[in-house]
Amino acid sequence: MSTIVGTNIEVTNIKYDSDTTAMIVSSAGGGAGTVPQGLAKYFVQYAQATDTVNKSLNSSSVNDTSLGHFTLNYTNNFQDALYSLSTGIHANTSDNQSDRGGHSLGFKNGGTVNTSSAQCNYLYGASQSSAAVDLDATNSYILYGDLA
Repeated sequence: MSTIVGTNIEVTNIKYDSDTTAMIVSSAGGGAGTVPQGLAKYFVQYAQATDTVNKSLNSSSVNDTSLGHFTLNYTNNFQDALYSLSTGIHANTSDNQSDRGGHSLGFKNGGTVNTSSAQCNYLYGASQSSAAVDLDATNSYILYGDLA
């Protein structure tokens, strides 16, 4: 067993646990966990226009519920609904798209966010308003929080 010491982190041991198909991370200060604090607990790369999940982690499914709206469903539940969402779009906007006010990906305003799923939306701004659309692009959704 070796120790790697860096400016902000000291790691004693990282190994793959074949019995649980989980990565075990142990810190030099003791304590170990299968999914340490600060690591992403959920990830999905999703194209709503074609209802396609390209890649995922801890995602049981994605439901396309209506134009611009979908629900992320988790394989392993979160401890509570106080988790954080980070999003991104995998497309370049052309000049004629860039003047429409931009993109908004995130939790649905007034939608349900709980320990097993979250309602999300994709909005594409146009002039002074925005509209829900199924954009023909791939989006990424990453969640951080405590698993149950």
